[in-house]
Amino acid sequence: MKRINTILAIAMTLVLSLGLTSCGKSSPKDVAKEAVEAQLKGDLQAFYNLLCEADQTAMTYDNFITKYTLPRDAQALFDLVPETRDVLKADSFKEIVNGETATVTYVLTVPDMDKIIKENISLEILQQMMANGKRMSSLSDLPDAMKENIKQYIAKNDIPTLEVPQTMNLVRENDNWRVNLSLRDALNLGNMPTPFVLK
Repeated sequence: MKRINTILAIAMTLVLSLGLTSCGKSSPKDVAKEAVEAQLKGDLQAFYNLLCEADQTAMTYDNFITKYTLPRDAQALFDLVPETRDVLKADSFKEIVNGETATVTYVLTVPDMDKIIKENISLEILQQMMANGKRMSSLSDLPDAMKENIKQYIAKNDIPTLEVPQTMNLVRENDNWRVNLSLRDALNLGNMPTPFVLK
């Protein structure tokens, strides 16, 4: 009887230690959530710390923060009306693991920039601007009157939103999951990824 109790005690210890070990490891979905949360808070240092070794080797943090930026229109909208940033949220995280790599999909709620622009920007004024040789490559290029229209529209209405599917790739390194932006390839192609796809 004593021997059976000893075997049971050893078995229970093994089960508990294996359970505790597995609980300590983050899943791809957990790491992706942490990475997205860091992006939503604008904490690029925390996000950079979650990047895989290849990405951190390809680009130092100082270079990363200058190149990994929001599209100009999105940044211009957030600068013009900071509260539009408050609608950013992520949910519906799902993971697909394939050996040492994983893909996490999620849904990001973003301001509906097309609706905001259509409600507030006069096509006639835009055509006049273009006729006078002025180009509009971002909301920041709009005349002050149009910028004011956008501010007032958002102050009076709920901020229109869209749900946009997003994808994040991860790779397993030293038994931990890390975000893989493939920065070396992006630099070679001159096509740097952005924090979020907003359309």
